[in-house]
Amino acid sequence: MAVAIHGDLLARAGRAVGIEPERAVIEFALRQLIDRAARERAFRELDGIGWNSDLDAMRLERPGHAAP
Repeated sequence: MAVAIHGDLLARAGRAVGIEPERAVIEFALRQLIDRAARERAFRELDGIGWNSDLDAMRLERPGHAAP
């Protein structure tokens, strides 16, 4: 399959992550996109599981942490 991708964009992406050749950059980017979508889906699925607490209060209750 042939896809037209802006050469400068592809080169910059490769340099940013230290990957060559261009095909590896594209595969890396696609894997990152898939992983990000999976993480976002997992976080959405956690919504409404019933955890109802105050994280700041929990942190203050830990030994060695004084109230502000």
